Amino acid sequence: MRLSKIAEVAGGKLQGDGLVEIRDVADLDDAEEGTISFLADPKDKEKLSTSNASAFIVPHGVEFKERPIVICNSPRLAFISVVNIFHPPPAPAGISPDSFIAGDAVIGKDVTIYPNVYVAEGAVIGNRVSLYPGVHVGLKARVGNESTLYPNVVIMDGTMLGDRVIIHGGTVIGSDGYGFVWDGRQHVKVPQIGNVVIESDVEIGANCSIDRGSLGKTIIKKGTKIDNLVHIAHNCEIGDNSLLSGQVGLAGSVTLGKKTVFAGQVGVSDHVTIGDGVTVGGRSGVTKNLEDGAFVTGYPPLPHREWLKIQKTLEKLPKLRKEIKRLMIKIEKLEKAEV
Repeated sequence: MRLSKIAEVAGGKLQGDGLVEIRDVADLDDAEEGTISFLADPKDKEKLSTSNASAFIVPHGVEFKERPIVICNSPRLAFISVVNIFHPPPAPAGISPDSFIAGDAVIGKDVTIYPNVYVAEGAVIGNRVSLYPGVHVGLKARVGNESTLYPNVVIMDGTMLGDRVIIHGGTVIGSDGYGFVWDGRQHVKVPQIGNVVIESDVEIGANCSIDRGSLGKTIIKKGTKIDNLVHIAHNCEIGDNSLLSGQVGLAGSVTLGKKTVFAGQVGVSDHVTIGDGVTVGGRSGVTKNLEDGAFVTGYPPLPHREWLKIQKTLEKLPKLRKEIKRLMIKIEKLEKAEV
């Protein structure tokens, strides 16, 4: 594709030869002639000269005369649109005869169902859905339009997926929550009869586990993105457009507001409520409610700036300890001299 056309798709301003032919996309370090790359940060401008790409998408304020550039408000977003040109989703491949689809399951148009997929009774599969090998869709579960379930994803009975949901390999949605009652002799399992509702435009990473509600629902609201190896327990509710990084763990009945951001290995105790726009730093343990807009880190969580000051102080503790010991000896000598 000619660079002039790519500039139109990216919504940017072209500087240089628009007749340059582009055949693929690449990052700055691995780019070859005939590819286009992007520069996100103007501070890294020197990388343009060392890259072999034939053209670049750059932010405003970057000048580069050696090769053509496309100037955009957001190079990252513009580059996504260009990537989609050269790497579109695969065309629908139909339904493999080596899959199992129950007689009363409803299957939409233009679906791709690979071998060894199991679709149970009463399930509904929307239009343009892709189910990769080993996917299990349980009784009366629903998979919304244009959703993609990668290999070995398990969607348990009654789970509801919205449109354009992406779930990566090995993830289990709708497994039993962790609920037991001690009867004096043994732990008795609490029946888990709720379900999971995942709204539209949610993406869930590999090897995650999202438990069904014990009675009600576990809800993941629209636009939320969940990293690999995340566990969400029964009856949790995750607000719109939230981000949960790898190894986050939420205990039962946790509620997150919209646009929350959890860094890696954050743990949250049961029945905690997190407000809108909250950010929690990595490896933090949250045991109490957090108000809207809070930015906390640590265990117990502290305001992030205060936590940073404490961490800086910890580095100095060995030196401070020696200094305090020296001063104590000096004070002791002065007290003896006065006597």
